Amino acid sequence: ALDSDGDAAIVFWASSPYRIMARTRAKNGALGAIQVLSQTGQFGLSPQVAINPSGAAAATWQQQASNALIRVFGASTP
Repeated sequence: ALDSDGDAAIVFWASSPYRIMARTRAKNGALGAIQVLSQTGQFGLSPQVAINPSGAAAATWQQQASNALIRVFGASTP
């Protein structure tokens, strides 16, 4: 997702060990550090991200525990 200045918020699924991760990309191309969003030992699924014009981002994803229960989680920037 891009804000009005061209900065980006990126949320993605890493296939091993099935984690949801996030990182930022500034309009000048500089990448922020990768942050792990999903919990250890659970499968992260279906990441989504949105960003408002001032650069605040929100991400959602699903997590599946070992008991097959699927829950929706979210995280946002301040």
